[in-house]
Amino acid sequence: MDYLEDERKKKKSTRSREKRKASDDKIEQLKNKNRCLEKDVDAVTSSVDEYAEKAEKPTNLLGCRSQTAYIGQPNRKPQN
Repeated sequence: MDYLEDERKKKKSTRSREKRKASDDKIEQLKNKNRCLEKDVDAVTSSVDEYAEKAEKPTNLLGCRSQTAYIGQPNRKPQN
């Protein structure tokens, strides 16, 4: 009887060890995924900041407007 009880305890401990290992692996996988997502968020945030700075800078829209105003009117030439 002692032999059977020992075998049951071994199987039980082996199962619990495997479950713990699987849980640890899953936790590590989620941590890695979280690190990757944080890196992506940082990259997107810096891109957004960069584009916001570009958008705030004054641009020469007058030149663009004058060029597009004369498209389709062959007799008129833009004044620069």
